[in-house]
Amino acid sequence: MVSTGSTGNTGDLTIQARNSVNITENGNLALSALSSGSTGNLRIETGTLKIENTNGIGAFSSGSGSAGSIFIQAKNAFEVINGQIITGALLESKSRSDITIDTKRFNLTNSAALVTNTFGAADAGNIVIRASESASMSGVSPSNSLYANTEPGGNVSINANTIDITNGGQILTSTSSSGQAGNITLNAKNVNLAGIDSTYAQRLNEFGRPIVTSISEASGLYANTTGESSGKGGTIRVNAERLNIRDRASISVDSRGSGVAGDINVNSQSARLSGANIVAETASQDGGNINIENTDLLLLRRGSLISATAAEGGNGGNIKINAQAIVAVPKENSRIRANAVRGNGGNININTLGIFGIKTSPFPLEESDITASSQLGVQGQISITQPDVDPTQGIIELPNEVVDASNQIGQTCPRGSNAKPLGEFVVTGRGSLPPNPLQPLAGTTTPTPLATLDGKFANKPFNIPTSTPPEAIVEAQGWVKTADGQVILTASAPEATPSASLTTAICSVSK
Repeated sequence: MVSTGSTGNTGDLTIQARNSVNITENGNLALSALSSGSTGNLRIETGTLKIENTNGIGAFSSGSGSAGSIFIQAKNAFEVINGQIITGALLESKSRSDITIDTKRFNLTNSAALVTNTFGAADAGNIVIRASESASMSGVSPSNSLYANTEPGGNVSINANTIDITNGGQILTSTSSSGQAGNITLNAKNVNLAGIDSTYAQRLNEFGRPIVTSISEASGLYANTTGESSGKGGTIRVNAERLNIRDRASISVDSRGSGVAGDINVNSQSARLSGANIVAETASQDGGNINIENTDLLLLRRGSLISATAAEGGNGGNIKINAQAIVAVPKENSRIRANAVRGNGGNININTLGIFGIKTSPFPLEESDITASSQLGVQGQISITQPDVDPTQGIIELPNEVVDASNQIGQTCPRGSNAKPLGEFVVTGRGSLPPNPLQPLAGTTTPTPLATLDGKFANKPFNIPTSTPPEAIVEAQGWVKTADGQVILTASAPEATPSASLTTAICSVSK
C-alpha cells in the first residue's frame, strides 16, 4: 500500500511483468490519500493478472483530494476469484476514478467484484472492459456481491466476442440520491444471461451457501434506483447477434424510489427468453421504455416477461418491438405488458411479419398475452403492424400452350433515329425445329443456334436445298398415234412429211 496523509500526494504506481502478476492470500495493491491529498494512477501491464482470496487492488481518496484511476493491461487473461478491484471517493472529493481493463479473457468468479463508489460530490467512476475473446461473471456469495457497481452516475461497458453472466453474476449500476443511475452497454456477438443451474445450486447447498431466489439478486443487468432515491434509472443497451436470457435472469431498469425508470434498448438478430425478464417498472412514477429492434426472432418461453408497468400512481411505459416473428407458447403464460394501476396504460407498438402463440387482451389473462391495461385509468394503445400480404397474389397460372417465340424478339434497338434491326427468328427446317412451335419435333433433332443479337450466327446456317422448278403446262396443240395404237396429246401440232411410198387411192364408180 502507498498512502499519504494531510496534503501530500502519492504519485503514480506502475507495475510491469512479462508473464504474470499474482495477488493472493490477503496481498493487495492500494493507493490512498487523506485530507486534501490526492492519489495517482495505478497501472499494471502483464501477460496474466490473477487476484485470489484478497481485497486486491484499490485507489481511494477520503478527503477533498482526487482518487486515481486503475488501468490494467493483461494480454492473455485477467481473473479475479473471491477478490476485489475498487476505487472510491469520500466526503468532499470531486474526482472520478475509473477502472479500465484490456485483456483477451476476462473472468470474475466466486464473490469477485469490480467497484467504483462515491459518497461525496463526485460522480462514480466508469468501468470499461475490453476483452478480445470472452468476458464472464459467475458465482454467488452469501452477500451476493458479484457485481460491477457504481453509485451514482458511473457507467459500465463491456466489449467482447462472447459475454456470459451466469449463476448469480451481475452488472449493477445504482443510485441512492437524486442523481441518475449509470448506464450499462454490452457489445458482443453472443450475450448469455442465466440464473443458477441445478448443478451449481447443489454445490452451493453442500457448502451451506444460500441460493438466490429474488429477481433483485438474480443474474443479469441492473441499472436501478433504491427506495430512498429520487433519481432516474439508467439506460441499458445490448448490441448482439444473439441474446439468450434464461432461468430467472433479468435486464432491469427499475425505479424503487420516487424517480422514473430508465430505458432498455436491445438490438439483436435473435432474442430468446426462457423464464426470464426484461423490465422497466416503477413503484410510483411512469414506467420506462423498452425497445427491441432488428430482430429476426423474439422467442418467449416458460413465463417470460417484458414489462414497462407502473405499480402505483404513474403511467405505464412504452414498448416498441420490431421483429420478423414473435413466438410464444400459449399455456406458458409469457407476457408483454405496459400496465398501470392508477395511471394510464402505456403504448405497445409491434411491427412484425408474424405473431404466434400470444394474443392481445384488454386485461391480463392466464395464458400468454399482450396487455396495456389500467385498473383505475385509461387503457393504453396496442398497435400491431403486419404487411398486407395476400399469398394468392403471388400465384401465376401457367399457360397451356408454348409461347410463340417469333413475337418475343425485339426488332429494333436502340429506338429513335439510330434504330437498327438486331433480332431475327430463323426456322431451320424439320431437322431442328417444327414449322409450328405448337407441334412436336419430327425427324432427327440437330441443335442449331437461332441467332445472336449482333446478327452473327454461332454456326453456319443450315441451307435447305432447292429443286428445279417444273416446266409450265400449256394447252395441247395436236396429237399423235403410237405404234401400239395409243393417242398422245402434244404441245405443238405434228408436222407430217410426204412419203413416196404413199399413193393416193382413186376410187372409180361404175356406171
